[in-house]
This record gives sequence, structure tokens and C-alpha cells, in this order.
Amino acid sequence: MLAMPGIAQPLSSPEDLWRAIAALSAGQLHTIIDIDRASPGPTADLDSFRRRIARVFGNVAGFAATPPPPESIVREMWEKYRG
Repeated sequence: MLAMPGIAQPLSSPEDLWRAIAALSAGQLHTIIDIDRASPGPTADLDSFRRRIARVFGNVAGFAATPPPPESIVREMWEKYRG
């Protein structure tokens, strides 16, 4: 179970995990994603952003080999991250 602000119930699927991550604020996303200095390359485009979030959040809360987030969630996080 992953405890995240605003989430009252346990996460039961990888998509629930991605939705919880997408609910983070822009500042929280920057703090988490930008601190991953081991990741080469900038997050200046959607494809590099997608790769970075998959790497940073890919195995959280026991979801081994978590599939990438749905495209709609990637775009939501990307817009928030850029804003």
C-alpha cells in the first residue's frame, strides 16, 4: 500500500498508482523527477519525460515491472510539470 496525500484507499493496480502520481502538484513532480540526477538527458520533450517518469516511478509500492502510465496520464503530468 502506498500512502499519498489525498488518497484514502489502498492502490490496487498500476493504473491507480499512476493516477495517484498524476495528482501530485507541479512542485512535487519537479522535486521528485528533477532530483533523479542519474537519469541522463533533459526532460524538455514529452518522450524524455515519459522515459524519466517510467524510470523514477517504475517499481513503486511493490508493483514490480509496472507498465508505463496510460498516455492520458503522461500528458496530464507533462502539462503540469511544464506549467
